[in-house]
Amino acid sequence: MIKRKNTNLGKSLKTFAMVSAASIGIGSYANAGQVTWDFSSDPDGDGIVLSGNNDEIWVESGGNPGGFLAVTYPEGGQTGFVAFPSIDADNEIVTSFKLEGDVRIGNSTGPRAADGFSVSLARDNGSDPVVEDLNSNGSISGQGNFAGGIAEGGSTTGVAVSFDTWSGNTLPDGGDIEGIIVRVDNVTVTRVSLPTRHGECEDITSLQTGPRNQEYWDDGGLPRDPESWAELCWQPFSVEVNDDAQLSVSFKGNKVLDNFQTDYFPTKSRLILAGRTGGANEHTHFDNLTLTTKAVSGGGAAPAPSNLAVGLQGAGFVDISWTAPATDDRVAYKVERDGVQLQGQVTGTSFRDFDVQPNSSYSYKVYTMSIAGDLSANAAGPVTAKTIGEVEIANFLKMNIYGDIGGTSTEVLLFEDPNFPNNPSSSIYINGLDFTPGGIGSNYGGFVTGTLTPPESGDYHFFIRSDDASEFFLNESGAEAPDPTQDFPIAFEMDCCDGFYEPGLDDATTPVPIPLTAGKAYGFAMVVKEGGGGDWFQVAWRKEGDDTPADELEPITGAAIGGGMGDPTGAYITINAQPADISAPENANIPLSVDVDGGSPYFDTVLYQWYKDGAIIPGANKSSMTLRNAQKGDAGSYHCSITVLGLSKDSDAATVTVTDYVPPTPLVAGNTIGINFASEEANGTVSGAAGVLGTQFWNNVEGASGSAMYLSADAGGSVGNTEISVTWASPNTWASRGRGEENNSADGEDAALMTGYIDTNGEDPNTVTVQGLPDDVTYDVIVYTKGGVIGRGGDYTVAGSGGGSVDPGLSNGMVAYWNFNDQDFNDSVGVFHGEERGTDVINFTSGPNVGFGSALALDGVDQFVEITGGDNTALSFEGGSMAVSAWFRIGGFDKGWQALVAKGEGNRWRVHRRGGESGFAHAGGTGEGPAGDDVTFDEWHHMVALSDAEGLDYGTRLYIDGEIYSENASVPELGENNKNVFIGNNPDTGNRTWNGDIDDVAIWDRILTEDEIQALASGAIAPGASATIAHVDADGFDGTWVEGSEGNFIVFKGVSGSSFTLQGQPTTGSPARAPINAVEILIGGGFTEPIAGGGGGGGGGGSIAGVSLQDGQVVIEYSGTLKSADAVTGPYNAVGGASSPYSVAPTKAAEFYIAE
Repeated sequence: MIKRKNTNLGKSLKTFAMVSAASIGIGSYANAGQVTWDFSSDPDGDGIVLSGNNDEIWVESGGNPGGFLAVTYPEGGQTGFVAFPSIDADNEIVTSFKLEGDVRIGNSTGPRAADGFSVSLARDNGSDPVVEDLNSNGSISGQGNFAGGIAEGGSTTGVAVSFDTWSGNTLPDGGDIEGIIVRVDNVTVTRVSLPTRHGECEDITSLQTGPRNQEYWDDGGLPRDPESWAELCWQPFSVEVNDDAQLSVSFKGNKVLDNFQTDYFPTKSRLILAGRTGGANEHTHFDNLTLTTKAVSGGGAAPAPSNLAVGLQGAGFVDISWTAPATDDRVAYKVERDGVQLQGQVTGTSFRDFDVQPNSSYSYKVYTMSIAGDLSANAAGPVTAKTIGEVEIANFLKMNIYGDIGGTSTEVLLFEDPNFPNNPSSSIYINGLDFTPGGIGSNYGGFVTGTLTPPESGDYHFFIRSDDASEFFLNESGAEAPDPTQDFPIAFEMDCCDGFYEPGLDDATTPVPIPLTAGKAYGFAMVVKEGGGGDWFQVAWRKEGDDTPADELEPITGAAIGGGMGDPTGAYITINAQPADISAPENANIPLSVDVDGGSPYFDTVLYQWYKDGAIIPGANKSSMTLRNAQKGDAGSYHCSITVLGLSKDSDAATVTVTDYVPPTPLVAGNTIGINFASEEANGTVSGAAGVLGTQFWNNVEGASGSAMYLSADAGGSVGNTEISVTWASPNTWASRGRGEENNSADGEDAALMTGYIDTNGEDPNTVTVQGLPDDVTYDVIVYTKGGVIGRGGDYTVAGSGGGSVDPGLSNGMVAYWNFNDQDFNDSVGVFHGEERGTDVINFTSGPNVGFGSALALDGVDQFVEITGGDNTALSFEGGSMAVSAWFRIGGFDKGWQALVAKGEGNRWRVHRRGGESGFAHAGGTGEGPAGDDVTFDEWHHMVALSDAEGLDYGTRLYIDGEIYSENASVPELGENNKNVFIGNNPDTGNRTWNGDIDDVAIWDRILTEDEIQALASGAIAPGASATIAHVDADGFDGTWVEGSEGNFIVFKGVSGSSFTLQGQPTTGSPARAPINAVEILIGGGFTEPIAGGGGGGGGGGSIAGVSLQDGQVVIEYSGTLKSADAVTGPYNAVGGASSPYSVAPTKAAEFYIAE
């Protein structure tokens, strides 16, 4: 049978998730049953089951008062489980409950506590593996059946509360944190970080109930001596679920969750406590547990459902749906298949059954279940479903599962299990040779076969890692799968959980490379054996000559994988945006991308593979790719093959044209660059004099966001080629014509060109960044805002990358500073220049505000900046003090210990996410301090990390947004590792790349003062050129276009640097708007507005009323004195004998007029 994910198709039976949910709950009580366990006597044998390797769970004295339960002591590798009997009659269903008690936690032998404990009310209806293990064996045999395979994960059904003191594990729906995690039927409803370690008794930010007693351990104290918990206090906790299925959780008198609405439906349940330690440890004690329940029995059956129907019928699933009965009572449903009621219950009116075989028929009925557990007298149905057969699929594989096999050795599966290989107990689909995060459970074996087809010929090493043991077999001569009972593995993992090792270090890597031929299929077999805890495996390969470190290799997935069988039913691929044709000169970076939605009923993984002229491009397996430094040989037809489980689709082909390299036309004063957004005209360069500068060659671009390279310039009436590029981002676009907007009445060329604009949405700004400008001259920027509606407007700012200098005080001791304003990776104050790393070219975004210029935008996949310039030992500060400052924005926390900036592990310095938490940590010559409060995503934050070798007030300290975030009192001793600094990664580890934005990174060889830290948190170290800030309100701003039509524009003068960023922030109106129609750039500056009385600058005394073309003559209507010039910058001289209307033959390339 094939089991995979539940979807949003109604509420599925909770038991059909591959790993059920862990949770903890408490209920309202009235007319309730109640029992209190004070543990004054040994509870073992009183219906309470004690298990685990902790041989002294009950302690007869030292409780609150009297005896207590010590689920764990501060001893390594310990587990403790306590299962309580039901206090309600067998025929009663608990409709609400409340669990109250006291806990005492802490005093680990080392500075870190681990691992945690859980409190669960698990379903006793055949659906919970922990309870079933208990019912079958009389005890809990291990932690493998808990969520994530860890005791602190809690049960996988019902309500579970996890008190997790060490993050870094994976639960069924995400990583854990250091704090409290509440789960209902395998779905996390809240994660509450408690970052303070060993806090005082009543500290609600600490999981521990008292400080750690280092002196006790230094004096040789024993973990089970009462003195070891003497400084810890008892604190209350409670879990409650009321009659309306609202969940509340309290710890230390603080509400962690308050009446959170769930869809919890009551069943017979068992209370279970579980805890464990690892290498680190702590006390976990319980006392005075009171369980209050409200239960019902009988009460009559609910009406039956109706209209049972069969939906999708795949190879491994069947969809059914029905109509709810007419009743105001809470009901659930029981599904019957072939006369056997399935375990668990459904709370919606649809169900997806993954527990079926291909090419088989099934009969279904559905009954209504009342709150008391009574079933309706009649059922909806029966209906018959017929599953289809599997088909051969690309890129994905099927793993056969063999259950109920103890131990961790693969030998048990291969040579002792009578069901291997022909009679698996179930099967699942997996993404190539990357079975993560796993989550099937404990005590099973897995077997996978398929083919590998290398994209390039060469000698390949293979790498394997797994939890627990595994073996990888390869047929080096053909496509037939090896026989793992006869053949010898080329790589194997004997224990658990190692990384990918370099050849020669471990048997998990092939000792010598294996020659493979491109395009030839090689059969393989993979065997994995799981005992308890986590379960997963990965296999990678590396061609000789590839210098990627082993610990940074990616598992083998995608187009190289073949030979799998799967189910196409319900699979879908929607291509939202096809790759676009593109032409660029030699040496350009050419981007290609496809935007796709896709998935299948089993999982939503989407795989990509790019091809050139029909041939696979090795390593091009993301939704986008970039041809770096393109050459003539890169020209061709490119398409992307997109695959989900059971379906593949090719994108349209994009033609890449690589033209001859043409040196850019040198820009001189008076040249202009016009960029026109959201135009109704085609992309590319279009001609037609328009705008206040009369630019004749405009660059039209479309879309709310995007980029364009090699913009054209107007070089005195002829088109000039440049290496200038533009990137823009906005919430949306809008067409100006036909929208009834009073301010969009352009005429002439303006009407033909400026027909749209990038727009704001009342809150979010739009931004435009132009780069590649000459940095040895200033320039003026004219921004057109004709898209405004009367009564609406915004603030517009422009900041150039040039100008500005480091504050004299902050320059003291500054060793390196990367501001990224020129969209490169150079050190602005020294020689520590950087180089980009990653598959795709690193993009840039706008910094914290317009004064910052550009910032790094890292994709979180493999991008970072390596500082290759200078002597890397000079950035170690061995034995000394240091400070590092940066601005950052979190795009996502998708891996543990994601590094913001780092020199390395051990006694080197680093600033990173703290494990799997949502907070930060800094290590600089000593261990990480604790994480403070969670740091919000998608917002700019500032950090300063300090290491003080003197240790006067602190050893290390971390500031976030100008406030002390965490610190470590230990005096640091910075060391050397001869590694380069990484911005967005850690040089000593793999796969810790940053997902988000980074700006203004600076390093000092001293600590900073409080005043300096506050100054840094308030702005950039070296702000760009001062921006002109203008507020545009369409109702009060009246400018005149050259062509005589009305509209708005703003002029920013004297901008400098090779790039600038324009931002429009909506401020006025409902909704507010700050549109941008177009931008003109005047090289050399010196703009003199050729209009009078306009809001863009200009004085009074005259005006141009209109310009038209009549009988081949340009006719100018004006008042005042008409003046003309050959360049927009002037000088302007009076036109001799002119009177309005004035006619002139258009014989020159360009001529400019003003009226004064």
